[in-house]
Amino acid sequence: SPKEPVKLRLSVSLSGARLKNQYDIYLYPRIGKPSAQGALVTSDLSEALLGLSQGGRVLYLGGRLKPERGIEAAYCTDFWNYPMFSSISRSMGKPEPVGTMGLSIEKSHPALSGFLTEDYATPQWWKILSGAQVAVLDGLDVDPIVWMIDNFERCHRLGFLYEAMVGEGRLLACQASLDQGSPQEAWLYRSLVGYASSGGFCPKARLTEADLHTLYEEGAQGVS
Repeated sequence: SPKEPVKLRLSVSLSGARLKNQYDIYLYPRIGKPSAQGALVTSDLSEALLGLSQGGRVLYLGGRLKPERGIEAAYCTDFWNYPMFSSISRSMGKPEPVGTMGLSIEKSHPALSGFLTEDYATPQWWKILSGAQVAVLDGLDVDPIVWMIDNFERCHRLGFLYEAMVGEGRLLACQASLDQGSPQEAWLYRSLVGYASSGGFCPKARLTEADLHTLYEEGAQGVS
């Protein structure tokens, strides 16, 4: 069995017929939880802010977003016409669709160097996104490493994974807690910890402590 994540392709054809199909399979071996290696890993806002104020490296996982600053991190894309389906849901007294359009992933970013992915959502992201929210980064000069693409009606800047300098501290924020026990979560955690501990962790964007207070509440997101 492989020791590193691999992408496999299963091809299926029907003998004697011109019928065939193929499926991509992402295989993540089970690994243990790595040490933080000099980075503070936390889901607590106060602890994250204290580490940043001391000039530290902080991996902030599953931060609890304020209601107006969070949208469900849906894996599946929305229908083609968000305004129509949104109005139908309201008229029927049903929950409105999430209305997002999948992921846009900067897969060459060093934060993802240890995590096998494409530049769009593929099945290994389903468990990672489950129960999480993405951050509405409107008004903040931050380009996420992993975007959740919004629909044309809202056009929010939605960040699932992003980085920024906060004072002299360095912040890497992932909106998933990565604690549901799946192999793909373990590999993403390992990749993020490795990056946050490396010499290459030098975010270009800048946020203030006040910016983080506008985004987050105390505590971590609940995981369904």
